[in-house]
Amino acid sequence: MKTIKNKLIKLTLALAFILICIGTVSAATADENITISAVNDTPDLETQETLQDVSISGKVEKCSDGNPFPGVTVTTTSSGETISTTTNAAGTYSLNFKSSSTNFQVTASAPGHQPSTQEVTVLPGEDNIYRDTADFKLGMDTVYVATTGNDATGDGTDANPYRTIAKGITEANPDGTVNVADGTYQEHLTIDKNVNLVGTSQIGTIIDGTSNGRPVTINGGVIVTMSYFTIQNGRVTGGSVYGGGIFNNGNLTLNNCTVKTNQANPTTFYGSSYGGGIYNAGIMTIKGSTVEYNYATGYYAYGGGIINYGAMSIEDSTVQNNNAVSSGDEALGGGIYNEDTLTIINSTIKGNIAWNAYPDDAYGGGIYNYGTLIMDNTNMEGNIARGYYAVGGGIYNFYGNMEISNSNINKNEAQASGSSCYGGGIYLNGGSLTLTNSNINQNTVTGPSGYSAEGGGIYNSGANMNINGGSVSSNQVNGGDARGGGISISWGYHNMWP
Repeated sequence: MKTIKNKLIKLTLALAFILICIGTVSAATADENITISAVNDTPDLETQETLQDVSISGKVEKCSDGNPFPGVTVTTTSSGETISTTTNAAGTYSLNFKSSSTNFQVTASAPGHQPSTQEVTVLPGEDNIYRDTADFKLGMDTVYVATTGNDATGDGTDANPYRTIAKGITEANPDGTVNVADGTYQEHLTIDKNVNLVGTSQIGTIIDGTSNGRPVTINGGVIVTMSYFTIQNGRVTGGSVYGGGIFNNGNLTLNNCTVKTNQANPTTFYGSSYGGGIYNAGIMTIKGSTVEYNYATGYYAYGGGIINYGAMSIEDSTVQNNNAVSSGDEALGGGIYNEDTLTIINSTIKGNIAWNAYPDDAYGGGIYNYGTLIMDNTNMEGNIARGYYAVGGGIYNFYGNMEISNSNINKNEAQASGSSCYGGGIYLNGGSLTLTNSNINQNTVTGPSGYSAEGGGIYNSGANMNINGGSVSSNQVNGGDARGGGISISWGYHNMWP
């Protein structure tokens, strides 16, 4: 019996020990879960924001000329805060701030200019400053100029314009537009970029050369459009001089412009002048414009109004009252001298004079053609070739090719003071003429007695001449050995149809 009791006691103690162990393990396990939770509830120090020093720097240049652009506002944002600065005189800037970010948008802006934005990513340097650079070029697509403006303090906006057209061109982007208010601008422009110049009115927006240089020069390789300007009082001097008002070696379009009272005026005895108003050696289009009262002077004078050595188109325009005046040898083309390709449509060529103050030659009061001339629906009237020897009151053609249609060549005159005189309307010296549905009327040849005076309407010396429709009537030959009041043919090939 005692043995059984002892066994029960031992069994009870064993069970108690097991329960105590199990309780201890459970308690230990419970205590461990609370610690992890507590740890998990503690913030991770690596996720806290760390502010670092950031520096973003760079330069800003003008698109127009690549020069430094001072005074530009440069901005970025960090944590909702805007950081800004302005460029210095050298066009450089530096943004310095603290941030936890490494990616930023940086914007450069200036009044009247297109803003520019760049994405930058800063990286740490050896000095633990996070750095990157952002360079900009800013330009103006539209620039404003007025006589009330200021080149130093203006910014080229409509509210704060520049004073000079030259400054406006400099600040405009390539292919940009410069809007010019009415007023007189005494300037001598040299244009070396693609640009569109727009005046306010044809008679009110004036570029004046002050009789001391050429108002407008267009360099090669650029495209320029000028609308609603008067270009006046240009004067070029020297030995051989070119384009008193405009010199074009690029691609120039004149819309609704007036080119007047300009001079190509050599200052040496044997000097030559080429284009009192306009000299073109590139591509030129003249629309809705007037070229008037320009002079080419000198021992040799070519093109009182215009001289063309390139491709020129004249449309809906007037070339009038221009003069090529020779003091010695020859005057060629009172209105226009052409040595390449000239197209004239819906226009008027009138009152131009090629004349020789010294006893010598005058050729082509209206036009001297030594290239290709295409003329349609155009009136030539009241042009004069006047000299010791004078030919081609309206047109003188020297081995050129002419196609004239639906046009009138009337009341032109060749006037000789001391020798022969030919072709009141047209003189053909070789080359070719195709005349379609056009009128050659009331032209006159006037010469001294004892000399030939021929071809009141047309004089042909060696050209291929074809006339189809139109009229040749009421032309006159006065004085001298008068022959061929309408058409005089020295030699050449000719066909005429009703």
